[in-house]
Order: sequence, then structure tokens, then C-alpha cells
Amino acid sequence: MDHTGIEKLRANYVELVKNLNSEDVTDYLYQERVLTQEDIDLIMAEKTRAQKARKLLAIIPSKTKDGLEKFLQALKDEGYQEMASRIEHTKVELAEEETQIVEDTLLNQVKSHLQVQSGVVDAIRAELEEVKYIHIYILWYAPGRMIMLFVHVQTT
Repeated sequence: MDHTGIEKLRANYVELVKNLNSEDVTDYLYQERVLTQEDIDLIMAEKTRAQKARKLLAIIPSKTKDGLEKFLQALKDEGYQEMASRIEHTKVELAEEETQIVEDTLLNQVKSHLQVQSGVVDAIRAELEEVKYIHIYILWYAPGRMIMLFVHVQTT
């Protein structure tokens, strides 16, 4: 879940804890692969309805990127349309430093991913520079529809 989704849940936290019966939405969230069975067990292990709601709200942000949308759909399907609408229409304004932190985090993730990809490309390039020739043999046997592919790579 992105930072905006987390902030929308936080802005509506008190209402959700007061009014949400977590058991109403957990089955849908499990079906949609937002929650695991272990997540549901943790939620249901809580003693009170409010504690269960708090546990659910603690788990959801760490799940899929579309967790908020699926949570909102679960709310709508289970009769919490007004609550879902309020969350959807919650305006989230990030402070300038929060925006910078989010941007920096995303930028660092992209840089890290590009460094890994660059390393892979360099390794492939180094291997290809050593290739003298490649022979590809294809054997086709029609009645049984068997195809065999042999690749012979000669390096320097």
C-alpha cells in the first residue's frame, strides 16, 4: 500500500476502530489474497472487536499495493458504504519533508533495481564476448510430435 493509502486509513482510524467489525471483511480480503490465514488467525485471536479492528488496520498496510482498494470494496460489500466513501474521499496532504522522503525512497529502490540489472547485463555481455560460435540443432519427429533442441556453444 502506498503512503497515501496509509494516511487515508490513519485519518479515519478512530471511526474504523469504533465501528468496524473485522469479521465482516476478513473473508473477502482472504479471497482477494490481501490476507493470509495466519493474518486472520492473528486478528481473530484478539479479544475485543476494537482490538480486532486495530490488528486488521495494522496488517493491511503491509500487504499488496492494491490492498486499500480491496479493503474499500470489502467495506462496500459488507454494508459499510458510507465509511468506504469517507476513506476514498479523504484528502491527504503530505508535508514537504514527507513527500521528499517518499520520493527519495522510491528513487533509491529504482537505483538499486537498476544496479542489479546492470550487473546482470554486464555478466551476460562478458559471457557473450567469450563465445566463438553457437550451433543449434533441432530434431523434429512428427508422429509423436517430439521436438529436441540441442545447443552447442564454443567459447574462446
